[in-house]
Amino acid sequence: MERQEQSRPARGQIAQIPPGTKALCGFLDADPFFTRSNNGIARIYVRVGVEHFRRDSTGARMHAGTTYHHLVAFREVAERMNEIFRAGDHFIAQGYVRPYRNASGAAAQEFVASSIGHDAMHADYVVFRDVARQPAHRQPSRPGQNRRMGQSRSRQAGPDDLSRS
Repeated sequence: MERQEQSRPARGQIAQIPPGTKALCGFLDADPFFTRSNNGIARIYVRVGVEHFRRDSTGARMHAGTTYHHLVAFREVAERMNEIFRAGDHFIAQGYVRPYRNASGAAAQEFVASSIGHDAMHADYVVFRDVARQPAHRQPSRPGQNRRMGQSRSRQAGPDDLSRS
């Protein structure tokens, strides 16, 4: 069967995000646009693409087109996105869909990301499980405290722990 693909929509012609979506996987169609409000709150906007696939009559997976959507994030998520994301990066985001009125007054939707990261299927990365070896921006905010898990740094599982199983 032939590969079917939608052409990239013109500016302002964005596909509707399915109702109830709480996660979004795709790629950044352009570099993110980072701004700050008058109150200093960080905001980032980016147009993202979502590739759709389906099975043909033989069961083979085929590309069924790409839709484009608006993604925004605020505060720490926006600041982190501004540091690590570029056009073409694949991502997985958690958040919610909210309606808004665009500049011409038409109803539109955007995905508000409350959490986002690179998609492991499309990016190589390093995971720092040992708190002491983490980059400076991931170090605990209080001595002896793991920011993410609330655990003490005094006892971390290491390579020797795996051999004791």
